[in-house]
Formats: sequence, structure tokens, C-alpha cells
Amino acid sequence: MKINPRKVKPATSCNGARQRGLTLIEVMIALTIGLFLMVGTITMFISNKRTYTEQDQMSRLQENARFAMALIISDLRISGHVGCIGDTNAINDTVGVAGTGITAAKDNFVEGLEGSDAIPQKFKPSNSAKPADIVTGTDALITRYTQEINLPVYAPYMTNTTSDISINQNPPAVTPNSLQIGAIIAISDCTTTDIFKITGADHPSTNGIIEHAALSKAYGNDMARILRFFTRSYYIGNRDANSATADCDSDGVMDNADADVCPALFRNGESLADWIEDMQILYGEDTSGDKVPNTFVTASTVANWNNVIAIRIGILARSPDEYGPDTDTNTYNLFTGAKGCVVGADIGCVNPADLRVRRRVMTNTVVLRNQIYGL
Repeated sequence: MKINPRKVKPATSCNGARQRGLTLIEVMIALTIGLFLMVGTITMFISNKRTYTEQDQMSRLQENARFAMALIISDLRISGHVGCIGDTNAINDTVGVAGTGITAAKDNFVEGLEGSDAIPQKFKPSNSAKPADIVTGTDALITRYTQEINLPVYAPYMTNTTSDISINQNPPAVTPNSLQIGAIIAISDCTTTDIFKITGADHPSTNGIIEHAALSKAYGNDMARILRFFTRSYYIGNRDANSATADCDSDGVMDNADADVCPALFRNGESLADWIEDMQILYGEDTSGDKVPNTFVTASTVANWNNVIAIRIGILARSPDEYGPDTDTNTYNLFTGAKGCVVGADIGCVNPADLRVRRRVMTNTVVLRNQIYGL
């Protein structure tokens, strides 16, 4: 008897439900497709994370480098500013080396320290000591200038060189730290500038007068202005990795896992820009009197600091974290940006530690405008 296949009922389970399923081949195909999709997803995730890390590290590197360079440039451009006078030879320093570091009329508005000099390295030309925490082999510089604080001199004016200087009782633009007893300030009347130290027992804002030692003259007109005197010292130091505020591995946690040190740009002993590993400096001398630098030399080979009218700065910045498989073993020339230079033979060549980091060189040349106009 022939059986009509159309009339054959599919198999059912005990409860009458129709049985359904996948063959072994179908299961293996599904697993293989899923595996490929999973591998692709993981690969994409790893690639995106690597790209994000690279971009994050490079952006932080560039931000730190630009910030560090901007700080130095801003102070160098105002270096030697001493009020409205046009001749730095008209500056009189009543404080001396112990207070201002200025030994002559304009010799020391910029000073340099050459990191490759034999120990003990000192700032030129004053021979003042280097910062205790400076990284060995790196250069440093000092710049000095005055800055107006909108504080005119009032009557009664000085009648002799030791007369008190009368100021506004409550100068609105003067902060409490600007005119402390012992602070170094300046007075200028567009003809002469005196740099001096505030003396006396009363704070100037209390009695409206500034006491001082003898100046070069009596400032007796309403053109005279009080200025603040600044000394800025820039150098490369290491921020303590295990301090309460150090996060040297940039994981957002200040802990003992931050076992390395944080190289940073320091100004007057305070770290301002992290992950700046090195700084090299050249000084442009005008030896022909045409107000154009004829040669750029290191601090230890400057012939006459009065002739320094430009400064070339090179800094080496690195990424905050070590990442990736490649170790950076390059040497860097901080004035040309070239890799593979010879340390000791090429000026500005440095050899940083071999680490799995990214590095960038940033170079800038700054004209000392006040020095040029005062020559």
C-alpha cells in the first residue's frame, strides 16, 4: 500500500507539541559567525581605546608644552621694563645683589645658567647659586622687570632723597602683598627709576606713606609712579611623586603607586607645567650695534650681557603616561627638533630616559624689546 507523504503527521512529543531544533552543522555555523562578530567587536574596541589614549596623551603633551612656553615668553617680553624711561642706564638700584640680583644698570635683567657647565653651576653674570632642585644638565634663566600697579605719588612730594613717599591711602589696585614691609619695588618719573626696598614699621596702606633708604634723587612731581619689581626664575625640576598632591601616573588617584618623579617647569620654586623634561637656552648677542643678534651662544660663553637682545628657548615635553609597545630611545636637538643628534657635539642635544612615551620639541626665539630700546 502506498503512503501519501502529505498525510504523514510530524513527530510530536508526549504532550503533543511539535518537535523543533537545529542540526549540529547549523549550531557550529552559528557559533563561528558569533565568534567572528565578537572578535571584530573586541578588535574595534581595542583600536578605539588605543586611538583615544594616543590622542589624549598627545593633547596633554602639547597643552603642557604650549603653556610652559607661553609662560616663559610672556615674562621675557617684558624683561627689563622699568617704567616709562627709555634708557636702562637711568636705573638706580639701592638694594644691591642681595635683594634684586642687579649688579649694574642693565646687565642682569636677564641671567642664564648653562646646565652643561662644570659643577658648581651658577647664573651668569651675577654668579648667583642655581636652584637646589634643578634637573642635572638642564638650563635655567632669570628675568627681571617692573610692572605698574596704578599707584601714583601724591603731595607732599619728596624734598630730599630720604623723604617718605606719599601714596593714596587706599589704593584700589594694590593687593596687600604688593607693598609689604621688606618688599622690593620701584619708583619712576619717566626720567629716572629707582629700585628700592620698603622699610619702616607701618604697612604703607596704614599711614599712606612708603619709607625707604636713600634714593638717587627726590621724586617731586605728579609724573612719578610706584611699580612692583619682579624676579622670575625658570628651570626644570622634579615634582615629588609621593607627595599628597602628586598624581604622576595621571590615574586620578594620589597614591603610593605614583612611584616615579614628575618632571616639570618650575618658576620661583613652584611647578607650573608638568611633564617638561628638558630646557636648553641660547642667548643672541648684538656685537655690531645694529640691534640684530649676530650669534647665539650658551650662557657660559656670552661675552657681554649688555649685548644680549634675544633668547632662543627649546623645551622637551613628554606624554604623562607610558603606553604602547615602543620605547623611545632617541636623542633630541631642542633647537632644530632633529632626532639622532650627538650629545656633547651638537648644541642643544639631549638624551632623555628610555621610556614608552611620546615626546615633542618646541622652540621659540624671543626678542628682548626693552633691552634693544635701552641700548
